[in-house]
Amino acid sequence: MLLVLEGGEIRLLGTRFPAKYVANWRSVAAAGPASLIPEGNTVASELFDFDNPWRPVYEGRQAASWLGATVGCMATATLLPLPTTFGTVTASACGVVGMWRAYKAWERASDKWRTSFAQKEFITIPDLFKISAPFAQMENGRGELTPQMWMGRGFHWTDIEASKMHSLMGAGVAKMLGKTALHGDGSYWLHGLAKEESVGVPLELLEGHTLIVGTTGVGKTRLFDILIAQCIMRGEPVVIIDPKGDQGLADNARKVCEFMGHPEKFIYFNPAHPDKSASIDPLRNWNRKTELASRVAALIPSETGTDAFVAFGWKVLQDICGALIATEERPNLMKLRRYIEGGPDDLLLKALRFHFRAKVQNWEEKLAPLIKKAQSNSKDDSPVLRAYIRFYKDVVIHEHPNVDLAGLISTFEHNRDHFSKMVASLIPILSMLTTDPLADLLSPEFEPGHDKISTDMKKVITNDMVLYMGLDSLADSTVGSAIGSVMLADMTAVAGDIYNYGGSSKKLVNVFVDEAAEVINTPTIQLLNKGRGAGFKMYIATQTFADFAARLGDENKARQVLGNTNNKIILRVLDAETQKYVSDGIPKIKAQSMSVRYGHSLTTTMSEEYGAAYQEQATAEEADLIPPGILSELPPLHCYIRQSGGRTYKTRIPILGERKEMPPSSEGKHSFASIVLVIVIFGSLAVLAFVPVEVFQTLRMREQRQIVDWLGAETDQWIMDRIMDTLSWVNAEAGQIMEQAANSGNKKIDLWLLDRIHAAAIWSHVVFYRLGMIIMWMAFALPCLMAAFSDGYFQRQIAKASFTSQSPRLHKGEALKMTDALHMAQRRFRAQPILCARTKAVKGLELLSRSRLDFNDPQGMLMADVEAIKAAWAVANHYRGSMRVHCNVEISSMGSLLWTDTMVEYMCPGVVVELVERNDSLTCSRSFSRICQTVQWVRRMGGVMAMDDWTGKAIEMGMLRELNPEFVKVNEPRYLRELADCGLGLGTQIVVERIESLQQATDAERIGATELQGYWCDVHVEHDFPAEFTPPGVIARDMALTKVA
Repeated sequence: MLLVLEGGEIRLLGTRFPAKYVANWRSVAAAGPASLIPEGNTVASELFDFDNPWRPVYEGRQAASWLGATVGCMATATLLPLPTTFGTVTASACGVVGMWRAYKAWERASDKWRTSFAQKEFITIPDLFKISAPFAQMENGRGELTPQMWMGRGFHWTDIEASKMHSLMGAGVAKMLGKTALHGDGSYWLHGLAKEESVGVPLELLEGHTLIVGTTGVGKTRLFDILIAQCIMRGEPVVIIDPKGDQGLADNARKVCEFMGHPEKFIYFNPAHPDKSASIDPLRNWNRKTELASRVAALIPSETGTDAFVAFGWKVLQDICGALIATEERPNLMKLRRYIEGGPDDLLLKALRFHFRAKVQNWEEKLAPLIKKAQSNSKDDSPVLRAYIRFYKDVVIHEHPNVDLAGLISTFEHNRDHFSKMVASLIPILSMLTTDPLADLLSPEFEPGHDKISTDMKKVITNDMVLYMGLDSLADSTVGSAIGSVMLADMTAVAGDIYNYGGSSKKLVNVFVDEAAEVINTPTIQLLNKGRGAGFKMYIATQTFADFAARLGDENKARQVLGNTNNKIILRVLDAETQKYVSDGIPKIKAQSMSVRYGHSLTTTMSEEYGAAYQEQATAEEADLIPPGILSELPPLHCYIRQSGGRTYKTRIPILGERKEMPPSSEGKHSFASIVLVIVIFGSLAVLAFVPVEVFQTLRMREQRQIVDWLGAETDQWIMDRIMDTLSWVNAEAGQIMEQAANSGNKKIDLWLLDRIHAAAIWSHVVFYRLGMIIMWMAFALPCLMAAFSDGYFQRQIAKASFTSQSPRLHKGEALKMTDALHMAQRRFRAQPILCARTKAVKGLELLSRSRLDFNDPQGMLMADVEAIKAAWAVANHYRGSMRVHCNVEISSMGSLLWTDTMVEYMCPGVVVELVERNDSLTCSRSFSRICQTVQWVRRMGGVMAMDDWTGKAIEMGMLRELNPEFVKVNEPRYLRELADCGLGLGTQIVVERIESLQQATDAERIGATELQGYWCDVHVEHDFPAEFTPPGVIARDMALTKVA
C-alpha cells in the first residue's frame, strides 16, 4: 500500500487524509504508523512480509549452534562429577531445538537445491497411469466428479510467488543465488519459489481449447506426449496432426494403446512411410454436397477468401461433386482432379444418362434423331454429348429439371481458355494431394479383403481410435500443409455432423495439432469457434503468434485463433510480441518492494551538534504477474499454465519414456554431501539421546558417587562425606596447633577460640563446596546460553534479509467490523444463487435488499448502495473466495465521495459490482469519465464489474463498449442474440435471470448463456446454499405450499 505526501495531505489509494493527520517525518517514524490515524481509531495490522527465499540459510547455523550445545551438555555430564540424568535431559532439550532448526534449514535449502536439479526427468507409462488415475476421478467439495488432466509438478503462481520473483530480480539473481546457480539453459530458480506438488486442470476448462506456445526445442511435443497419453487412458478418441512427423510422438501413442490393451486402436498415417501408412479419405464424410466443394476450396490461396478465383473454383468443384453423387459415385480427390484437368465431358454424359434413365421414358428413341443429326453437322469432338445437352435443354428441363446437371452443363460450355485461367490456382492443390503415393493414401478405392487399412474421421471418432497423422512437412512443406488443411476441414465437417445429429451421445474428441501455423485454415477457426458444442477439444501448438497471421494472411483471423483458445500453456518464448500478448492478458499485481535510507547532518549549534536519520519504507507498486522478459528464460519443459478460470500455475513436465541415468552435476554432488552431513549429525544425536544412562555411568570412572537428589529433596551424601573429610583435616590441624602451643608454653590460647576456628573452617568449606557445585551446574547452562546467543544473532540476520511493515488503515477493529457487517448483511439482505448453465453448480450469489426503496430518494439509494458494498465484503471474506458475491449499485452512487471511500475501504477480490438503473447522468461526459475511473479502481482492488438488466438500449450499448464488463445479465433469453451482435470482450459471461423452470434453463444454455439465476435456481440448490441466506424462490414456494394447505 503506497502512501504519497501531496500538498499537506496523504493519499492512500486515492483517498485524502486531512493535514491534521500528517506529522513531520521524524515524528511519524518515531511514533509509528499510528500517528497517521485520528484519535479513537485503531490500526489494522496488515503485514507485508518480505522473506527473501534466496538469503543464506541462517537456520543451518542456528541448528549447528544448538547441536553443539547438545554435545557440550553431554560432555559436561560425562567429564564432571555431576548426575548424568540431568545432562541427558538438558542435551535432549537442546537437541530438540536443534532438530527443529535443522528442519527449517532443510525447508529453506530445498528451494535452492531444487534449482540444481537441471537434469531431465523421465516418467514411464505405468507411472503416468498411477499418477494421473486419481486426477481422472477427482471430486470437488460438493461430491461432484470433476476429472482433471495432470499437468506435471509445480505450484499455483500467485502474487506471492510473483512478489518473491520481483524482489529476487531487484536484489540481483547472481548476487543472491551465486553465479553457479545461473544455468545456461534457463532460470531454474523460478521453480524454487514455492513447494511443488502435482498440478491438475479440470477437463471442463479444457473444453474451451488450449493454445501451447513455445520456441523450438523447449518441450511442446513432449508435453503433447503427456496429454495424449492421458486422453488415451481415459478411452477418448484422439487425433494427432504432426507436420514434422516426430517418430517419438507416434511411438509413445502406440505404446500407450498397447499398455491399455487395445493396440488395434492405433492408426498410423505418414506419406513418408506409405508401406505402413493407413489410407484416409478426407471427402468421405458430408451431409450436404456443398460441404465437399467448400472443403477443397478452402485450400485455394487467397488474400480475402472471397475473390473471383475462389468463387469460381468452388462452383466447379460443386458441379463435379453434384454430378458424381447423381451418378452414385463417391467423390474423392482423384476424381476431382481428373474431371477438372481433363474436362467434365465423360462425367456429364454419364450424369445425363442417369437422369434420362430415371426420369424420361423411351428417352433413347427420342434422343436418337438428335444424335444422328449432331454427328452429321457437328464440327467438335463430342457431338453425342452436344446432342444429349440439347435434348436436356429442349425437352427434359421443362418437366424434370436438375440443378446439378445445369451447373455441370454450364461448366462444360464455359470458354475453355477462360476456364483454364480461373482454375489455375485449384489444379496445383489437387495435384499435390493426388500424386504418388498420396493417390492411394487420400483417395482409397480398395477392393474388399485388401490388407491395407482404410478409414476416415468419423470411424476414428465413433470407435474411440487414436489417429496419428505425420505430414512430412520437413521434406515437402507445401504438400504437408495441404494434407493437414484438408484433414482439418474434414474434421470440421464431422464436428458439424455430430453437433447437428449427435444428440446426447456426443463424445469428447481430443485434437492435437503440432506446428499449427502450417496447417491452420478457415475451417479450423470454425472448429475452434463452434467445436465445443460437438465435444471437440483442440490443443494447438505454435512457436509465435505471428505465425498465424503469416499463414492466414490476416491479423484479425490470427486474433480469432487466439481469442478462441481459453487456456494458454506458455513455454520458453523469444518473440517480443508473443511475450507482450501473454503478459498483457494477465491481471497486474501489487508487487511489494523495500527501500532503506540513511542520513546524517553536522551543525555548529550547541543544542544539536550531530543529527542522524534512518528510514525503512515498504511500497506496493503495479507489476506483471508474469513479466514478458521472464518468458524467454524458462528452462526446457518448464511452463506457465493460464486456465480459463483465471488461475495460473508454474509447472515442469517430465519426458514420457524409459528412465535414463543422467550424469550428476556438481550441484547435485554438493547437495548429496549436504544430505549425508545432516544424516550423520542426526544419527549422532539419536545415539546420544537414546543410549541408557548406565552406559555413561560405566564410562565415567571418575564419578565415585552420584548425587541422590540433585533438587535437594534428600541429604547430599557425597557432600556430607566431603564435610567429614574436612572435619578430620581441621581436627588434625587443631591438634597440631595445640601441640605447638603446648610446646611453646603459650598458655594464652583459649580452647574456645580453637573451637570457633574449627567450626568456621567447616562451614567455609561447605559454602565453597556449594559454590563449586553451583559453578559446575552452570556448566550445563553455558552451552545453552552460547547456542541461544548464536540463535538470536542469526535470527537478527534473518530479520535483516527480510522486512515487515505495517500499513495504516482506518477502521474500528477488524473483527468487530466483520461481525457488524455480517449481521447487517443477514438482517438487510436476502441472497439469490447464480448457477453454472452447464453443471448447475453454484458459482456465486447476489445480495438482494429485503425492502424496495423509493427510487425518488437519492440519499436512501446511496445509503443502500454503501451498505451493499459492506455486506458483499463481509460475505466474500466469510466464505474465503469460494463463491462470488454480487451487489447492486446505482450509477449515480458511483460518483459519490461517500460510496467511493467505502469502496476503497471494503472492495476485495470476489466482489462483483452490478450497475443498475442507467440514467441521464451518463450523457454528461464528465460524469461518465468519473464513473470510468471508479470502475478502474474497482478492478485494481480485485473487484469485478457487471451490467444488470441489459435490454439493448443505446445508452447500454455505449456502456458495454466503454466499460467492458466481465458479466452481462439479461432478463429474457431473447436479448442474447442482440447481445452477441455487440461484440462482447473475450471471457465475458452472460447471465440469464428469471429462470422459472428446467426447460427455460435448458433453452438458455442452448442459445449461449453461461450462468443462470431465478426462482427455479433457488429451489434447485436449496440444500447447497448457505443457510444464513434464504433465496426468494424458496420463500415463494413455501408460501405457495402454505396457501394450498
